Amino acid sequence: SSTSVVRLVAVLCWLYGSNWYWLQSYHTLKLTGQQWVEELICGHPKQIYDELGVHLHIFVMLLLELRGLGY
Repeated sequence: SSTSVVRLVAVLCWLYGSNWYWLQSYHTLKLTGQQWVEELICGHPKQIYDELGVHLHIFVMLLLELRGLGY
């Protein structure tokens, strides 16, 4: 009903405006460096795209290109 929608929007506006919402940790994994990259490569396909903005095959092509350049 429209009353439920209005209440939901009110709660979401309150949450969005609260300090608590913005102080939450975004990255909660304890992984760093190579472990994090391995998690991205072996994890859910959407995870690497969400974190890096590229799909796995593009990331692998970038790695190969960088290695070919000596990095």
